[in-house]
Amino acid sequence: MSNDPMNSSVENAPSSVLSCVDLSKSYTEGAGKLDVLSGINLELVRGEMVAVIGSSGSGKSTLLNLLGGLDAPSEGSVAVAGVALKGLSEKQLCQLRNKNMGFIYQFHHLLPEFTAVENVVMPLMIQGLKPKDAKAKAIALLERVGLGARLTHKPSALSGGERQRVAIARALVGEPALVLADEPTGNLDERTAQSVQDLMVELNESLGITFLIVTHDGDFSSRCQRQLVLHEGRLASL
Repeated sequence: MSNDPMNSSVENAPSSVLSCVDLSKSYTEGAGKLDVLSGINLELVRGEMVAVIGSSGSGKSTLLNLLGGLDAPSEGSVAVAGVALKGLSEKQLCQLRNKNMGFIYQFHHLLPEFTAVENVVMPLMIQGLKPKDAKAKAIALLERVGLGARLTHKPSALSGGERQRVAIARALVGEPALVLADEPTGNLDERTAQSVQDLMVELNESLGITFLIVTHDGDFSSRCQRQLVLHEGRLASL
């Protein structure tokens, strides 16, 4: 298995886009130990859309952080697009995330001082794409998600649904192998949430990008090909 994160992309990624084996996370609390995740095994293949559900505090966000290389497991291993995360330097992890992964959060985390297109361009600039090409690619994706008329608007001038669409475009613009989404419609009203869900399903089907989505929304999870439940630190099929 290669440990060079720059040699993998969505185009040449193996069918196993993400895998984790015996993944566990625990924290020390005083003289005791708090087990948050225990023996998680998961494999996602290209083009899957998988939902993870579970009660508040069940460890869903912790799981996404481990899978995204944002936190280190206490035990077990994670590989993304054929690259094992263990042993990578912080620079290599950043390169891997930028090239192979996208992240969508409940709160969009857009940079407020930049326009929609400037926010979406940033991952491509980090990749080293020429500014002209990066801007053209960002504009094309923003048009695809219905924001062609809002390119120069800053987040404060966009609605909640529009801001989330910009966040989705930013996550997808680098054509990652995997997108991790943490309650991506949890902060939206029902109508806007439905629109954003429709968009994510359409992009999954048309682009073949794998989505792992943490959600409390039963309707949204039912639209995914698989539903997993996280309970008492363990992951199981629903």
